[in-house]
Amino acid sequence: MPAPVPLLDPELLRRLETLRLVTRERHAGRLAGIRPSRRTGASVEFADYREYQPGDDPRYVDWNVYARLERLFVKLSVAEQDLPVTLAVDASLSMSFGTPSKLDRAKQLAAALGFVALAGGDRLRLSILPPAALGSNPFPLLSATLRGKSQAFRLFRWLSELKPSGRARLGRTLSHLAAALRVEQGGLFLLISDLADPDGPEAFLPALTSLAGAGQEVVLLHLLSPEETDPGLAGDFLLLDGEEEGATLALEVNRRTRELYRQELLAWLETIRRGAAATGADHLVVETDRPWEEVVFDEMVRIGRVGSHAHRR
Repeated sequence: MPAPVPLLDPELLRRLETLRLVTRERHAGRLAGIRPSRRTGASVEFADYREYQPGDDPRYVDWNVYARLERLFVKLSVAEQDLPVTLAVDASLSMSFGTPSKLDRAKQLAAALGFVALAGGDRLRLSILPPAALGSNPFPLLSATLRGKSQAFRLFRWLSELKPSGRARLGRTLSHLAAALRVEQGGLFLLISDLADPDGPEAFLPALTSLAGAGQEVVLLHLLSPEETDPGLAGDFLLLDGEEEGATLALEVNRRTRELYRQELLAWLETIRRGAAATGADHLVVETDRPWEEVVFDEMVRIGRVGSHAHRR
């Protein structure tokens, strides 16, 4: 059975509602939202109403509407736009590794960050890498647009049904996503993955340039299990390829083997870090034994990608 997404606890949802996703640039959205866009000159022109959410400025509450409906709504101006957010989740076979598995942790992070986007009035689309099957229906390159808290359970259902399958050709898929997202006029792109592309970092790092060229601010949430960062093995082993069924490698693991592995791991991480930095992407390494709450409430805040509703651009 696929692991459920344990984010339905009301207290957790209330805590997540106090957060918002943060961009470093202003991006033009399509619909009325809660953040300024690049459009200027019409900041006081009324556009729409949105139901009041904790953290909203009470000065924008329409008390006349409250008197009629006994519900709180805030006024939105033309210049307040939604943020296009793309949430890309790696569900390849290698993501099944570890305890908890990398995919289980990816589901939790995706559900939390997706809920933050929806609760904040942003426009969210989900992408599964590689395109996986949910039941009998193949998942598209990009899901239909989700907007508003009422769509959160749809997101949670998609994530809870994910099963690891196939190989992640990140370079190819991210390039396709970059082409599809050019029409968005910018946005925030969150990739949750172990970045285990069989063709190596050189295959997917150029795609980060394509995403940046499409106006996307990219955040890489790079999942690693403790068994990967410190295997602690000794003896003779038959290793199984994490993404190609039936592929094996006989290996004697000793002190020298472990040291060579550690050097290769550090070199791999440094290649990704440098490549991400060169494109302006954030690269956050997340070990799967770390609670998802710490990642969202602490690490994402530390790198400036999550803030409170009081922090608006």
